[in-house]
Amino acid sequence: GNIRHFDKKSFYPSTQMLEYFPVTKFVHYYHLDSDGVKEISFFNDVLSNKCCIMKIFIENVKLKSDSITCPYLQFSKVVGAKGKCLQDNGRILSMSGYGIMCVTELDLDILQRQYDFGTIKVIDMYIAERGSFPEPLKECIIDFFKKKEKLPKDSVDYMKSKNHLNAIYGMSVTAIIRDIIVYNFNNGKFEKTQPNEKDGSKQLNEYYDNYNSFMPYQIGIYVTAHCRHALIDLIEKIGYDKFLYRDTDSI
Repeated sequence: GNIRHFDKKSFYPSTQMLEYFPVTKFVHYYHLDSDGVKEISFFNDVLSNKCCIMKIFIENVKLKSDSITCPYLQFSKVVGAKGKCLQDNGRILSMSGYGIMCVTELDLDILQRQYDFGTIKVIDMYIAERGSFPEPLKECIIDFFKKKEKLPKDSVDYMKSKNHLNAIYGMSVTAIIRDIIVYNFNNGKFEKTQPNEKDGSKQLNEYYDNYNSFMPYQIGIYVTAHCRHALIDLIEKIGYDKFLYRDTDSI
């Protein structure tokens, strides 16, 4: 038939090789309470030149057109959502209410391309300088990719190279703050509790003070953010009227 499929080979590794990433510590740039309400346009310069992680407030949201068949906004990512919300498989088509979510500048760009907002405000923002993925890791990516492409797919070495290639992303998004599991000697059972702020701070300090923790979590965030952005770019080029389905690395 006329249905076609496109799969981007080694999407995460290629993104690590080609796109920008935060290469400095994130520093606090803005907070609504201390700096006052600012229009989104106030942030255009930093959004264009820095890595930005921000908390935003959104209210009265609606897709710009019913022809947008791949809505980006997930209801599960909107914290404290209030009001009537029209969804399609968890994706927000319209919301006559409000909520808060955390995004990068790449996510914000997609949201503004797809949706109209009654209100959209930045509540809190942190910024970092942009730069390339660490060169030693890029060398590893090239090495593992070459081996993966040259080795027989049914060989053990092929699988090892593919696993190593994927692990470069995986080791940057390992959960740092985890549930606390304690053995209760009274009832002989393990009990799981959510870490409080003090526990979370302790786990973060232990992670970043560890010599083996050399992959910042925020690098992993930008790998997936770039991939989502690239997929939406491709879908728009193809045309929403021709788009049927997408996965993490395919259309």
